[in-house]
Amino acid sequence: MTAKQTQLIETLYKALPANELPYFTELVEALSELGYKPHKQSVADFDLLFKHIDTKKPIAKVGLHRGNGRFRMKYSSCKDVPVRFIAALHKDDASRRALKSGKPPHNEMKNFCGLCDGDVCSSGGWGYLLKSDDGKDILRCGAYPADIPIIDEHDVADVKRLMLEQHEYLMEKWSQPKIQTNLGGKMSNICQSCAMPLENVKLGTNADGTHNQVHCEHCYKDGKYKWPAITMNGMIKSCIKHSVPHIYPDVETAKNAMNELFPTLKRWAKHEA
Repeated sequence: MTAKQTQLIETLYKALPANELPYFTELVEALSELGYKPHKQSVADFDLLFKHIDTKKPIAKVGLHRGNGRFRMKYSSCKDVPVRFIAALHKDDASRRALKSGKPPHNEMKNFCGLCDGDVCSSGGWGYLLKSDDGKDILRCGAYPADIPIIDEHDVADVKRLMLEQHEYLMEKWSQPKIQTNLGGKMSNICQSCAMPLENVKLGTNADGTHNQVHCEHCYKDGKYKWPAITMNGMIKSCIKHSVPHIYPDVETAKNAMNELFPTLKRWAKHEA
């Protein structure tokens, strides 16, 4: 954790009421142990958004509201959510009755936040489904942290359980596997043009419209490479821009790894650099 991040947490601790400090301290430490670090948000009240150091995705907000501590967290993929937390969610969305937490129906809203797969919002694959007074379903997006009441040590234990469960879901969804370079041959689970993991992107298409199993949509369409004139070195330069620091820590490390891997890919195996 950086000195600035440590200072942000110390500022939060000093502002919290004495009776809430032990609970919030335990939760912040749990977030830190899982790899989430605080980022100051520009809001009226003091608010820290905790993002994972690898995925850069948030899981919780911790801060102050009207002089009291406020803890918000995503738990839309979790099972056995305590009734009191669902009740807080119900209040947060001005809904009278919580129906369930789980996979929502398809929602034709535009995907603005980028959490969902594709162009249409599906609440990140998981959301909170509530029911209004007139019986209509209300879909509360799972992309945003929900208010959680922290009253005693039992709440803290439940939050830590949900935190771990949601963290495991987010890591499975968003973790980018590092490209290995000591394989001695091509990898079947990455694009054979740009080396992007195929499980993290849509497949390219063949001339007959079927999916191409070895190329991603960014490189291959309708049975042809999108950039037929690009060289291997040109592709490496382009890929480096999108892999630092998410996959590789710096340009030199990325360049060395790709120079070793790309000649083993199907597109470049018999081509000049």
